[in-house]
Amino acid sequence: MITTERLMLFPLKREQLELYVQDDGVLEEHLGLKKSSSYIDGELREAIENQILPRLIDFPDNPEFQSLWSIVLKDEMFLAGDFCFMGPPDNNGIVEIGYGIKEEFRNRGLMFEAINAVLSWLRNNQLAKVLQAKTHKDNIASVALLRKLNFGLMAQNEEILIFEREL
Repeated sequence: MITTERLMLFPLKREQLELYVQDDGVLEEHLGLKKSSSYIDGELREAIENQILPRLIDFPDNPEFQSLWSIVLKDEMFLAGDFCFMGPPDNNGIVEIGYGIKEEFRNRGLMFEAINAVLSWLRNNQLAKVLQAKTHKDNIASVALLRKLNFGLMAQNEEILIFEREL
């Protein structure tokens, strides 16, 4: 678990991920949280079912690099968002992160706080040297977040921008 002034960040266990994809608030109930008005989108559900859950089964070592992490507001006790690594650091020490914040919790600096905490946590990992994030060019909020966090633009194509930050 990673904690900040306002947040708790923790990887979900397989059983918790299975509750999450039910999308009926049962995960929040299981975690002792208040149910928010927003739900997981189809893209996140698909990622959990087709990528994250199979990775947890196939690669049980280092579950923190295989699972989805929840971002919980400590004082309000809401599940505000999620992030996940796209697997453990590669041979060059690059680890990729994907993230999302529920609409009702946006514009509060929560993802900035969360990723800053993740950067600090990763500095203690001997294998991680670089944190990478990919975002769509038209995702203005994500691009602004990564620039504010001092990520540098490393590559791009017609749709995707690839940012990196050395640890």
